[in-house]
Amino acid sequence: MENQTITEVVTNNERLTNLQLDLLNKHGLAWSVIEEPLFSQSGLPTTNIGLFRSDNNAHIGTHTSRYNTCQNAELAKLLVYACSPIADLNLEGSRGGEFFGGRKIFFQIPLPNTQIGNTKVNRYLTALNSFDGSTAVALGSCQTVVVCQNTFWKAYRSSDISKVGHYATMKSKLESLTEQIHFAIEKDEEQVAIFNKMYEIEINDSDIKFLTHKIFNVMDEHNIGTRKENRMAKFQNDLQLEFAEQGKNAWGLFNGVTRYTNHSIKENQSFNGKMANVICGTGAKINSLAFEHLTKRFDLISKN
Repeated sequence: MENQTITEVVTNNERLTNLQLDLLNKHGLAWSVIEEPLFSQSGLPTTNIGLFRSDNNAHIGTHTSRYNTCQNAELAKLLVYACSPIADLNLEGSRGGEFFGGRKIFFQIPLPNTQIGNTKVNRYLTALNSFDGSTAVALGSCQTVVVCQNTFWKAYRSSDISKVGHYATMKSKLESLTEQIHFAIEKDEEQVAIFNKMYEIEINDSDIKFLTHKIFNVMDEHNIGTRKENRMAKFQNDLQLEFAEQGKNAWGLFNGVTRYTNHSIKENQSFNGKMANVICGTGAKINSLAFEHLTKRFDLISKN
């Protein structure tokens, strides 16, 4: 097996092949990307290619001819291969889908659940890819607090490989990306440890006020516009709900932020709409800002 490529390993393993196909079919990602050369309106050739979905012919990206597509099937294959050592791996709890008409897609593989404070947290290894050039293949994890369905996404980048690009070395980088997946799983464990520390840290009103002003970019608390005041009022309501559930601690404060980004920024959104917001939208930026602030404020950043 050491001399086999990932493709050969998965193709020769019926279980892994079935897991790959299940992952694609379950989440509507069995379509492929077709590359077509682009021409000017008068028929002159260009150096660009267009990317189109095989199922509905929708245009999802334009790139130079150097661009190397990472197909959905390739990413699914890589994930099931790298995750195969996980005990009792199955994809019944997997999640996935597309954002923005397929310009971005994601897969989530369930990791073992954990408990933080008095709440159950579901954990997912998450892979994000785009065809519109907005991101390379990015790996990270999502934690979803079951009682309130607050989800937090964080990408992990090792010193060896940060993101997998879409150009000449794409194929070889995808092979080495298995190491990045293992790295992401390890970093997820560290993040859970940080969340458990947050649960033990009591906070005061000044902590809440400082983070609120940071999130909403409040420069003068006596001169806040009506629209921002309304958003801040929603946030305060989300905070109180989380403090009642988690306690007045750093974990409750962080969950107040994720409740706001998951449920109050864009209400009545579909699951994929909410995921787009917390993975690559406004919600993702707010969540990351809060996480970075709290880990620095309470000295929770790993020294490794």
